[in-house]
Amino acid sequence: MKYIRYGFFALVTGTLVAGMPARAAENSEFRLEAMMPYLAFEKLDKTIIDVGGAQIVVGFAPGDIKLEKNKLLAWVDKSARALSVFYGKFPVKTARVLLVPDDGNKTSGGQAFGNGGAAVRLLVGRDITEDALKQDWQLPHELVHLAFPTLQNALWLSEGLAVYVESIARAQAGDLTEEHIWAEFTKMMPTGLPKKGDKGLDEAKEQERVYWGGATFWLLADLEIRKRTQGRFGLQDALLAIQAAGGDYEQVWSIERTLTVADQATGQTVLKEMYEKWHATPVRPDLAALWRQLGVKVTGKTVQFDRSAPLAATRAAITTRRTSVAQDGEASAKESVPDGRLLSTAACESKQISYADWIDLKKEEHAFETASAAKHGIVLRPFSELRPRLQTAEEFSERRAYEGFRCERIAYSSDGLKVFAYIWRPADTEGKKLPLVIFNRGGGQDISKLVPSERDGFYDYLKSGFVVIGSQYRGNDGGQGHDEEGGAEVRDVVSLVELARSLGYVDMSNVFMMGDSRGAMMTYLAMRNGARINAAAVVGSETDLSANLKRRPELREGYSKNVPEFDNRPDEILRSRSAIFWPESISAPLLLMHGGNDWRVPVTQDFEFANKLESLRRPYELTVFEGDVHLLSFNWRERDRKTIEWFRRHMAK
Repeated sequence: MKYIRYGFFALVTGTLVAGMPARAAENSEFRLEAMMPYLAFEKLDKTIIDVGGAQIVVGFAPGDIKLEKNKLLAWVDKSARALSVFYGKFPVKTARVLLVPDDGNKTSGGQAFGNGGAAVRLLVGRDITEDALKQDWQLPHELVHLAFPTLQNALWLSEGLAVYVESIARAQAGDLTEEHIWAEFTKMMPTGLPKKGDKGLDEAKEQERVYWGGATFWLLADLEIRKRTQGRFGLQDALLAIQAAGGDYEQVWSIERTLTVADQATGQTVLKEMYEKWHATPVRPDLAALWRQLGVKVTGKTVQFDRSAPLAATRAAITTRRTSVAQDGEASAKESVPDGRLLSTAACESKQISYADWIDLKKEEHAFETASAAKHGIVLRPFSELRPRLQTAEEFSERRAYEGFRCERIAYSSDGLKVFAYIWRPADTEGKKLPLVIFNRGGGQDISKLVPSERDGFYDYLKSGFVVIGSQYRGNDGGQGHDEEGGAEVRDVVSLVELARSLGYVDMSNVFMMGDSRGAMMTYLAMRNGARINAAAVVGSETDLSANLKRRPELREGYSKNVPEFDNRPDEILRSRSAIFWPESISAPLLLMHGGNDWRVPVTQDFEFANKLESLRRPYELTVFEGDVHLLSFNWRERDRKTIEWFRRHMAK
């Protein structure tokens, strides 16, 4: 017997805020101060801007802006491309930009968000001019935030960096002159110095102290890195290393981790040393002397450079665009490899197994499941009930013949790393456009890694006309990097979309995703990280890792070994991987399937998650298979049938 529950609701608009002016009330739901209105954003007509393979999704809240829409889009595009010049690519694969019409003739109220996917919201004056947009710093400032991890209790580090990098990036892109940059720095950085009675920057409250005091920290760090390395490295290299390690605004990192990754890229300890002084004590550098060393002289509104000054060459190097940018955290001259580039392809080498040995293997697996379930007080059905549900000898032979189908082991690029994956597809794809399923494996390292015979080479899916691609995730099966069990390797899943686009035989209007166990978590995280899919299906999904760790304390060892910073902040890290805390990020119709006797993840987690989805009016279907186990061994036929049917239901016409 199975239990089925459905949910499908239309979005409803927010209510007007009492007392709000009429012109602001028309877009009140887009002005929520504490959060990005992700749900409301999805209702808007949107324009997608492609920036070097990344997608900037621009939405306009209700209301009029006199300036033509194409000029506003050009401004967004220009701001994003300046950041791409500095980082070598736009820092996230997908970002939402919400523009909210407001009174006036300037931009204001900029905010960056990462908890539901990289996003920026900005108020834009209805009377804003094209000249005002050329001078705007707020949008580039907020976009810089997307390239840096979210830090706790260190506002001055994040805001100061956004002030500094925004200026440097725009100068490197040719959008600001060197004179403009240094005129601004010499004028504003003194306002960020400590006043009498001030403490370290951690205690800073005044805006100038937070923003410009922080910017001064990063300028001096940049100069010190260049000094110690004789100009071989700069702050830019340190920030690229953070990006290469997956440290964008959607990730919550500790200050210790952030500075460690950055310092390792330059081979110095500049950032850690400076942070220890600046965060707790009032540091007051002699800025007047610094400007003289840099060769910057400001007279009224005129800026002159002394090219014979001791640090004149360093000053010029900071705002000079690099001809190439390293993506591996090292300042090499090599060109970066875009995410999703196919690096190699080889035919799969499938291990042959007899039907009798396969049955014995299934018996062993069931014995392990039975013993493990018993430790949790769960009694599983005997193997004698499972045996008739398995494949017959004839089915076994047919499914392993792979007639008309092909399996390939590939290597592809993700965050500058070589990662391995499998593709299962029809042998003849000439002139075809086939729907795609991205399969996210469970386990980690060698446990549950993909093999050519996965789900019989995805026999049922290929017969139904799908192509299937599954990643091993970085650090596994010979791949580079480290599998963080829900960390930076989520990029490896998102990168598969770009890989599929390059194959030529994939219908990119019909992309689906599915995952078992840990793979379900990866599916949720991929959506949170901007993966654009039609629908998703998951089996045995774990949506609250903290709750499951309490049930199964033996999981702690693996987390401690594989997840960076886990021992220092376990609750924060598990929460960031638990979709129960950010259900608004589930951006596609979701099929949930769970075994009623799942001892690894209790079925109650899916019930709780379904309630969250229902409260958000998200389309979902939940099926619980009574008496079945984690991966639905007793109902594998129904599992695959329902998944294929779900995907067909949500195909683009």
